[in-house]
Amino acid sequence: MEQYIDECNIYISSKLFCENVNEYLQTKFVVKACDSFQYRIKTRYTIASVKMSYLMYASKTFAETLILVNLVFLEMQCLLQTLQMGTTKTNEKGNIHCSRAFFGFHITVGSPVVAVIGGEASLRWTISTSTDGIRIVSGPDNATKIAFINRQTKPYYVATNINYTGDITQGIMSFTLYEVALANIGKYRYILPGNIENGGQDLLIAESPEITGIKELSPPAVSGSMTKFNCSAVSTSIPANHNLTMLSEWKKNGNDISQGSKYNVIGTILVIDILDRTDNENRLTCRAYEDPRRKSNESNEYILNVLYGPDNVQITPVGDFSVVEGTMLNISCSAECNPVCDSYRWQNGSDNSLLGSSQSLVIPKVRREHAGVYFCTVINSAISKSAKVQVNVTVNYPPDVLVDYSGSTFTNSTVLLTCIASGHPSQYTFHEWVHKVGETEIRKLTGQNTANTSILTLPNISIEDMGTYMCSVDNSITGLNGQIIQTGHTDIFVRGTPLIENKNSMFIGMINKSARIEIPFYSNPSSKTVKFYRCANNVEVTNTSDTLIFLTSLLNTFTFYGKEVFLNGQVAVLHFRTVLTTEYGEYTAVLFNDIGNTYRRIVFSSGEPEVPEKFHVTDVAEKQVTLQWLSGNHKGFDQTFVVQISMDNITWTNASLLNAGKKEGWFSTTITGLKSYTTYYFRLYSFNVNGEGEFADINVVTRTLKESVSSLDIGASLGIGFGGIFLGVVGTISVIIIRKRITATPKYGSTSEIDMSTDLQTYYNTRVSSSPAPSPYEELQQDSMEKTIYDHI
Repeated sequence: MEQYIDECNIYISSKLFCENVNEYLQTKFVVKACDSFQYRIKTRYTIASVKMSYLMYASKTFAETLILVNLVFLEMQCLLQTLQMGTTKTNEKGNIHCSRAFFGFHITVGSPVVAVIGGEASLRWTISTSTDGIRIVSGPDNATKIAFINRQTKPYYVATNINYTGDITQGIMSFTLYEVALANIGKYRYILPGNIENGGQDLLIAESPEITGIKELSPPAVSGSMTKFNCSAVSTSIPANHNLTMLSEWKKNGNDISQGSKYNVIGTILVIDILDRTDNENRLTCRAYEDPRRKSNESNEYILNVLYGPDNVQITPVGDFSVVEGTMLNISCSAECNPVCDSYRWQNGSDNSLLGSSQSLVIPKVRREHAGVYFCTVINSAISKSAKVQVNVTVNYPPDVLVDYSGSTFTNSTVLLTCIASGHPSQYTFHEWVHKVGETEIRKLTGQNTANTSILTLPNISIEDMGTYMCSVDNSITGLNGQIIQTGHTDIFVRGTPLIENKNSMFIGMINKSARIEIPFYSNPSSKTVKFYRCANNVEVTNTSDTLIFLTSLLNTFTFYGKEVFLNGQVAVLHFRTVLTTEYGEYTAVLFNDIGNTYRRIVFSSGEPEVPEKFHVTDVAEKQVTLQWLSGNHKGFDQTFVVQISMDNITWTNASLLNAGKKEGWFSTTITGLKSYTTYYFRLYSFNVNGEGEFADINVVTRTLKESVSSLDIGASLGIGFGGIFLGVVGTISVIIIRKRITATPKYGSTSEIDMSTDLQTYYNTRVSSSPAPSPYEELQQDSMEKTIYDHI
């Protein structure tokens, strides 16, 4: 038993009794590795918590363990007896004071006694009460310290610094060495009669260890793992082979470390069971000792370097990230690491493809297909740990606009156009539809809109409905084109009978010269046949040596919903190599395609203007007459009206010259500078660059008023009507209307011709009016030309 019972030593600090009893009483039993029991030792002065530890060997029997425990209890009883002995006294302050402050003892004979220089050491043996003649010796020379002669109660003291405290008669032999010095070191033995040596006990001197520092025993210190630190020190206790156990105490950031669930001190080892990142950069210090009375200096600080991370991995900007298409995507990944994390990996969540290996993921111009989930993996290479975080990237982009149509594109059908928007975000604003032909905007239309769709209905379509239909949408996101409003379009090509351009139904040809009748039109499908018919006899015009009929292509102008547009159309041509007078007249052109036919009534004539109509007097004065008429067709050229005057209806002089351009309607002029009470004849014709037209169907004859006639008398004037003569009651005024003679009378008088280029206002007071005459003179409208040729065949 002795070989392992010696493993347990009991030390009682000098603070037990030498300090104020109000201070903490601490008793420690220190062993290499023990289980523990807590006992409370009651004295009349204080309560001490004693931690009793003992070494348990797996090879020992249960009986031996019980013997060990019993021995410990025996020694504790001895301690209590000692505490209750008259070894204390009260100082002048009334506090309990111990005159013999330190007690060191062994559980059994043979355990060493530890002392400090200048302190005390107590040795004790339990002997048989029948033993006699005992002496205690020490050192190599066996010098006697105490001798008991014939079991005397008081021994004989050989040494001067010894005080006997035992009772030999009770089998207890103990003594105390005062002011221990180096000379007291050695083994103490008691010699029985017959020089039988027994009960050897070593006296050791404990000194403060020399601290060398703190050493990490299980580097590296990684968060989440256990680590150990050694308080390294060199023993200076005497003798060198003392076999004392080195112990330690620790501080963290200047505060004592207490035993707990995380920190444990075993000898000189500090065990941190579970490190975490909060332990990083903690400052550790320690003191080493073999005896609590002789502790080392405090060690230098040891700065904990706890390796951790990646922790708190996050992506900046925080949260799901939105970016507009065409702009830069720049997101960064960060984590808390020690040492700083040095490796990153970006992956696409859809296929785990590697996108980058830097801290930031940068896409200079993001596209809509870049939307999705991205993973950032942060790696701490120092401890081979990694962590992953994900972010959802939303790409905002303007809508793609898809436009399509359904339904027949034949004329008189209904077409539905559908516009579908697809973008992000999906809140759309649909604008008006735009109908265009080429670059010309024809009209704007409103569709029926739903969440992402606009529908435009075109009922009863015609050729005018052909063209491009544009749908405009926005979701407030600017596109790569720099525009917020995005458009889609579709083209509709309406199929129907040919569409003839409506501008010209009059064609001019000069006698004995070549001329063309050209009819521009648009046809889908294209026209392959054209026919011309003479309206007079409904006879088809055929190709001869003098006439040629053919089709050709030409960029034509048409009017769609009031807007002029250009179309790649066709032209139907009737060509006259030499114009004959018999070729003048009305024609019907019929255009054919695979769907049907369209016709147009046209007039082919010489180029001079038509004869003016309804030429009459509207006002007569003493020296002037006002005339009015309705223009004839100008044949597409600027026309000039000529009013001639005569006093005998034989010799004629130009009295008024009016350049009317291409204006049509009512015109009037006032002839001034006439003689009063004189009869004058007037006639009218017009001309253009192609020639002169015929005179008006009537000539006007009138007599000016007498000079003596008051202007009030003019109210009783003659009313002039179309095709007749009305005579007034006043005989001083006469108006005669006669049919134009069909004679060879020249248009220009022989006595006074007016140069056509001369400004007539130097000769006459001329007024041109576009105001219409009263309704009795209005010309009846012609019947519509849009009749099928078969009506005339």
